[in-house]
Amino acid sequence: MNLIICCTPLQVLIAEKIIDLYPENKFYGILFDALDNKKFELYGKRLKK
Repeated sequence: MNLIICCTPLQVLIAEKIIDLYPENKFYGILFDALDNKKFELYGKRLKK
């Protein structure tokens, strides 16, 4: 089990690459969004997958 904590959309993109590199591992992702806008909402949904 692995935990990835993201604070920016760039970190979500990096987290996606890490998750793709290790498909045999289970990951949990957390996105702390400083702003409530569409961009953070979009990347939050991407991390949720």
